[in-house]
Amino acid sequence: MNKTWISSAGLLAKWTFDGVYTDETSTYTVIPVNTPTFYSNGYVRNALNFNAATSDYCYTSYIPLIGASFTIEVWLYPTGYPNLNDHSILGLCTSLGLDHCLHITIRLKSGVYCLYFSFDGDQIWSSHSVPLNQWTHAAFTFDLTTSRMTIYQDGILIAYGISVYPLRGTPNSVTIGYIPLIVSTYGNTFYQVSYFIDFYELFHN
Repeated sequence: MNKTWISSAGLLAKWTFDGVYTDETSTYTVIPVNTPTFYSNGYVRNALNFNAATSDYCYTSYIPLIGASFTIEVWLYPTGYPNLNDHSILGLCTSLGLDHCLHITIRLKSGVYCLYFSFDGDQIWSSHSVPLNQWTHAAFTFDLTTSRMTIYQDGILIAYGISVYPLRGTPNSVTIGYIPLIVSTYGNTFYQVSYFIDFYELFHN
């Protein structure tokens, strides 16, 4: 399988979820809400299991992605798509509109559950589905110099576009598994069934 690994020189945070919520920089420990559980058979060692029936998610303090180049990588193992529109991966949302709301989800578009990358005002997605019951590697990048947004799935470029603005707004919490501010527009974003996340990595490009 192709992978989209990059140098860790600009590492901001990395969560392996190997039985702990701390990140490798010891800066951005995530706080679990409603007891998401650790799953012993992750892509590598453990993974984190979210269940929206109990409204599981995590959050941490602001990570400096506003007005910056960045890459976000994650291993995903979805086991169902019960929500109307979105199944949340990561969010940093100040307010809706005007590129103030980073939301990275699996979204239903034209009958396909695909990787979706949005600043809420500028967004990209592809027609490639994210399969159930198997591991998928996803990478989302934004280049401040070129304003280019990209999505890679299992190491393959599947979507790109130009954002009018970089991510804007004011510092806010980063959420994993739920993005509260987009619920009013797009409906519930929790997971209704088991959903595994392994190896979250955030970089400055």
